Amino acid sequence: MKEESRILAYALGNYYGVFATYRRNFIEEFLILRLPVLNEYRFLEKNLRTFNEITYVLPCNSSGYVPSLFPGFKVINGGDRLVYGGIYCKIIKTVLCMLDKRGLINQPSTEHVIELGEKCLL
Repeated sequence: MKEESRILAYALGNYYGVFATYRRNFIEEFLILRLPVLNEYRFLEKNLRTFNEITYVLPCNSSGYVPSLFPGFKVINGGDRLVYGGIYCKIIKTVLCMLDKRGLINQPSTEHVIELGEKCLL
């Protein structure tokens, strides 16, 4: 069952990649990468503690069919993609939108984050 499995949800933008591992609707790890990275797969394998326990991959901003970024993992597709995408991709897409719009990693202004966050909500 997918709810019992560990799911890696991710989205890639122009300048950043946002990755999160979930289990039972709970974020276990959250990672933001400044792109480009030579090999995202190897970087995540080295830096995510839960990488070896991932069962499913959920690309949040691509078609989802045969992701070249993570060969060998099961991809969530079809109706399941709509269900799990609504649960797991919302925060990832919002964070990616904020980062790509303004590069907020270096700007600690809370007002700025809230104002931009409202524009990025999907």
